[in-house]
Amino acid sequence: PLGVLLHPLKPLGDVLAGGLCGPLSALLCNFLQTQGSELNSFSVDYKDGTVLGGVIGYEFAGGLRPEVAFAYRQNDIDSVSRAVDGTTLASQGDISAMSIFGNVWFDFNKSGRLQPYIGGGAGMSRVEASDFPIAPASAASANTVGGKDDVFSYQAGAGLAYSIFDDAARIGLDYRYMVADKPAFQVEASQTSLETDYTTPSLKSALRYRLGGGESAKGPGTPEGVAVDSEGCPLDS
Repeated sequence: PLGVLLHPLKPLGDVLAGGLCGPLSALLCNFLQTQGSELNSFSVDYKDGTVLGGVIGYEFAGGLRPEVAFAYRQNDIDSVSRAVDGTTLASQGDISAMSIFGNVWFDFNKSGRLQPYIGGGAGMSRVEASDFPIAPASAASANTVGGKDDVFSYQAGAGLAYSIFDDAARIGLDYRYMVADKPAFQVEASQTSLETDYTTPSLKSALRYRLGGGESAKGPGTPEGVAVDSEGCPLDS
């Protein structure tokens, strides 16, 4: 049967380690010029952000669950540190991504209430940045980048769902790691564009509702109220 997933998020905090920078809902590192020469490396500190999304898909009795998913991610930028000179730049800007994915998940322990799952998918994202500082405001050259770009994206994830209301719905936690492939933004008042690495790990609460009603997916001809196993066969047969 079809299912729907809605998952709001408040990120858990900030991460700053190695090449990773920003909160769990957004990471943005290492700007490069489109011509290929290295410009600067930046560490970005984000404020807590939001992820909202929904999916519609089909749940097979054996555990396979394909879906089409939509998601919107947004973070305000708190500050940007330039590796080239150690300067920290204050920012009023933000970065966001609107995505559509085709995903495939596999649910384990289909006959139980607690069901782990794992999977991933690919699609497209529109990544948009505004007022992203790359130089002090007093600099003679352009000091911000902005704009939007549509790029290929992919993600992987895992989660843990708990069945409620006679398996008519499931609640749980969902982890995703999404990568948007090098979106490019325009440098203010210039003909130069910059490419970015954009990755977004996120941990979300999830609610999945079975449009086909309660209990696990049943095989053809299975009477209502009869419990089934992970293959959709009656347990008392």
